[in-house]
Amino acid sequence: MMEDDDPNAEECDRTFGMDFENHIIGAAINGRDNHDFAPRLPQARAEIMARVWELGWREKEFGSVDQSIAADSGRPYSTKRRAARYGKKYGWTAYHEMVLEPEDTEPA
Repeated sequence: MMEDDDPNAEECDRTFGMDFENHIIGAAINGRDNHDFAPRLPQARAEIMARVWELGWREKEFGSVDQSIAADSGRPYSTKRRAARYGKKYGWTAYHEMVLEPEDTEPA
């Protein structure tokens, strides 16, 4: 888990899009109301951020291209195909691993 005081937390948190924590991570928590940020949500967010880091997200390597992709996708009448940010892909990969992995199994 990656707590908010981890030196890499802010960097990993920036991979998440607007309201990713509430609407995406939160939706995977059974019995949780919208905008209910306790107690499982911070733990799930910390697990996803740790996995983003383990997968290899580094802002130094991907940050500038990620910002460029985000800027291009914001143009409503662009003829370019929309590309997803690298950070978004890291966040979604970590999220899907968390959601699809049974909680009570030990790693091999």
